[in-house]
Amino acid sequence: MIASLLLCIKCKKRTEVILLKENIRLFLGLSLNSELLSFLQTNLSHWKQHLPFRSWTHPDDWHITLHFLGNMPPAIKPLIVQAMNEAAALSTRFTLRLSTLGTFGEASRPSILWIGVKEPFEPLIQLHHHLGVQLRHKVDYTPEARPYHPHLTLARKYNGEQRFSRELLAPNSLAIQTQQLELPVEALSLFQSRLGRSPMYEVIERVDLK
Repeated sequence: MIASLLLCIKCKKRTEVILLKENIRLFLGLSLNSELLSFLQTNLSHWKQHLPFRSWTHPDDWHITLHFLGNMPPAIKPLIVQAMNEAAALSTRFTLRLSTLGTFGEASRPSILWIGVKEPFEPLIQLHHHLGVQLRHKVDYTPEARPYHPHLTLARKYNGEQRFSRELLAPNSLAIQTQQLELPVEALSLFQSRLGRSPMYEVIERVDLK
């Protein structure tokens, strides 16, 4: 009896591991246009020289996240696409403008370096909301409770010898502000994340806005 019970437990754990391996890691976001990608790539070496962070996002992975879904079974993808179509039908195309560099995490040793989006960005907030509502209905996804803070992640884990100072951000943000870079938002992208690869993210579905 005990041996049978242990065998059942082992089988259950093995099944859970197999199911976990079959899941795919997904998130929804905005892809960048070629003009914006070109600008960021041109300035990347300058930022790396003046802002010492341990790891920098691969240029092919640059994006603005809308909702992070996490590990999902592949069979759920059609329902996610339905949610994308429903949200897209409620949203017209719009344009965002990049603002300045910023950080998340401890002030003296931030964990993330990002480029923000210039306010107001109400159409983006509405798109984020519509998508969250549809995902809740279609796949029982619960959006994060904290306020949405749109950004493009450039790097992670500050590793400079000196304490980080926010004064470093202003001169390195100058090129972004001078160019007044715009991102036309014309579609939603469903990304699959493959941990351990570089680049890590791949667009596996795209839905156009109205």
